[in-house]
Amino acid sequence: MTIALDSGSNASARIISAVLSAVIAITSISLMHNHRGHAINFGELALRVSARLHLTREFGRLAIHDAKPEFTDAEHVWVGWDRHIYHVWKICLGLFIVADVIVVLLTIADAVWHKPFGHL
Repeated sequence: MTIALDSGSNASARIISAVLSAVIAITSISLMHNHRGHAINFGELALRVSARLHLTREFGRLAIHDAKPEFTDAEHVWVGWDRHIYHVWKICLGLFIVADVIVVLLTIADAVWHKPFGHL
């Protein structure tokens, strides 16, 4: 984005850097989504195994600080994959994609109408 927003860059450099930034944001969203899916699957598997082993009876309640849920038992400690930060991360990357699209469109408009990029 630094290259794309630099008024000294030529149109090709701005478009290439903005498109590359958008591709990186899209792949980051996909990567985080895949990891979240694995966390949900592994958490559900661990929950079922813990329930079958009756770990709550063995270990009782757990107080886990800096985790969600904070108070849980030995079976349900695995549940808690719906973190708010995941959704915030997706929104921030989505904003990067929007900014990249705007930079590309403004660069194309600048090339077509010969208006300076920084004077909008």
